[in-house]
Amino acid sequence: MLLVLLSAPAGELCGAETRRISARNLLLSPHTPFSLEAAPGCFKWSAADVSLVQVVRLEEAAGCPHGSSRRVQLVTRALAPGGCEGGRGKGHCRTMVLAVPVEGDGSEARGSASCFGDESLGCEVNVGLISSLSISTTTREMVAQDDEMQWLQAHGYDVEGNEFSESAMRRLHFRWRWEGPSELSFVDLATTRQILDSDLEALASRPEAARLHYRVPVHATTPNPAVQTSATLLNETAAARQQVSGLVSIRIRPAHVMLWPGRRVAVPPGSCLRYHLCSHQEGVCHTPESFDRRAAQLLPRGSPAPSTRWSMIGNPAVGSVDGGGVFHSLLGTF
Repeated sequence: MLLVLLSAPAGELCGAETRRISARNLLLSPHTPFSLEAAPGCFKWSAADVSLVQVVRLEEAAGCPHGSSRRVQLVTRALAPGGCEGGRGKGHCRTMVLAVPVEGDGSEARGSASCFGDESLGCEVNVGLISSLSISTTTREMVAQDDEMQWLQAHGYDVEGNEFSESAMRRLHFRWRWEGPSELSFVDLATTRQILDSDLEALASRPEAARLHYRVPVHATTPNPAVQTSATLLNETAAARQQVSGLVSIRIRPAHVMLWPGRRVAVPPGSCLRYHLCSHQEGVCHTPESFDRRAAQLLPRGSPAPSTRWSMIGNPAVGSVDGGGVFHSLLGTF
């Protein structure tokens, strides 16, 4: 007797696409709004412990019967002073959010389209208090020049070292500080020249609120071998309402080429100001023409002649800069 075994993806054998949910587990702080999504199909949503997680709103979806949706908005509740059953560690509670698939008439879908039995989906939601913070960087070394930028991001942890989900962090506020007022500077979200997520895009017109976000863009302005940078949680959801901060050290190197005069100048309307380029390594300044000639001497023979490109970033009503590095201020009232 010849026995032939054939294998195929589960979806092909069952004749249906496997249902999925946007998150299987989350760690959130109290009073945190969040959303979940499931597909394909329509689902009835519920929380096993409504004292810990509450369903706020079902988002309307075409073709879904009343009382069901593909996406749901939820919010975590305050932790009970005496703790809770099923908690994971001190002050750490959990519950399940269930998504049960429904048919077009609103009845629960039974497992005819699944190889895996019950098609209900679930997300374990853990609710705890932030006990510590850390700060992640793209690089611990920056150059003091305006066109270099990086993002600083705060990460929160509970008393056991479990990391909080981004859904929790984006709803919290942080006070960012660094040693000395001029070593680092916030970059306005609107000037990052980067595609932003929806949360940051909404903050682009509110710079003060953006500086309290868990992710902030910065650039370096003044050389310093070790700038101590901190983020402190401002919300009252920290463990025992204690001050929770994270700290990171960033080295800021001098720019390879600097402008003279410095970063801030005052000129009368209708006047001109010639800039020079200064080499930090050589400790000397050059006119733009002599700087280009000096740079050409350092290049291999046959290389294209270097040429400095000048541009002005800011309000064009103030003035303009020409190709020789001369700033021309405009006449008028500013």
